[in-house]
Amino acid sequence: MTQNCKALTLYELNLLIQKVIKENFESDVLLVSEISRIIYNAGGFTNIELIEKKDDQVIAKNRAVIWNDKKFILDVFETIVGEKLSEGMKILAKVKVSYHPSYGLTLNILNIDPSYTIGEMQLRKSQILNRLESEGLLELNKRLEFPIVPQNIALISSKSAAGYEDFVNHLMYNDKGYRFNLRLFYSVMQGKDVETSIIKSLDEIIECGNFEVVVIVRGGGSVGELDCFNSYDLAKKISQFPIPVLVGIGHDRDKTVLDYVAYKGFKNPTAVAHFLINAVEAFDDYLTDALHKIFNLSSARLKSEARALENISLRIKEKVLENLNISKSNINFIGNRIFPELFR
Repeated sequence: MTQNCKALTLYELNLLIQKVIKENFESDVLLVSEISRIIYNAGGFTNIELIEKKDDQVIAKNRAVIWNDKKFILDVFETIVGEKLSEGMKILAKVKVSYHPSYGLTLNILNIDPSYTIGEMQLRKSQILNRLESEGLLELNKRLEFPIVPQNIALISSKSAAGYEDFVNHLMYNDKGYRFNLRLFYSVMQGKDVETSIIKSLDEIIECGNFEVVVIVRGGGSVGELDCFNSYDLAKKISQFPIPVLVGIGHDRDKTVLDYVAYKGFKNPTAVAHFLINAVEAFDDYLTDALHKIFNLSSARLKSEARALENISLRIKEKVLENLNISKSNINFIGNRIFPELFR
């Protein structure tokens, strides 16, 4: 080491860093990043770990904070996006860069643009659909043969999920009186655990066997709330599933990825119930129509056979009478020859 070089203390070094950052980051900065961890503290402030990835590798990481006086940012974000700020979300935030000698570098979040996060969700969804299409997975489940009378149904949902009761009530208490065998496979239907939970339920359905149709339902929600269903791994699982999968995730316009890979997607759970009821009704109508045709054909055949039998009966009667007359004539002829006196 050079003897003439004055050594700095850690505090002195940090003060220099603080000065450099303060001089170069006087203005707020617009920052694009991904949330890798978020902690909602009891004190009211929120700690966030922001990262940037390249080829699935983290190339940058920083600590960020939303202080109590900016807590409204979280409420506004949840209201617009429909979901709490959470891990995995990409955000566009206005931040103030600060450096403290004791606590290091901190990004103080001043605002977050919800529209950017929604746009990122839509972009990721589009990328997943393109990947599924390129791998030939979009149409696999749709090519399966749908049961003529779908009655053994595996239901993936949660009793607390909006739409669950609507589906069950419409299906099980339908006005046609059709009976269905329905079994619930519980799954988380909102948040980051949706993917693993539904995949687990699908595996359980295969192990149980004897099911003809799988139904996945939950009520409506915002773009953010339904984004958990835009999962590549879950979509791939459904597309390759050996049983037709019906999806009834409530939406007005935007479909989820699952709607595209399932055998058929519906705008809400009730529509799935109607589809199943209509399928059974179509077969019922087919049987009724077949029975009517059989009855009409049988009636026509019986009438035809009755007429034929009547004609045969008349011909037999005529033949018998003809034979009787011939026999009578023969008897008279023979009688005349044997007993001529009697027949004069």
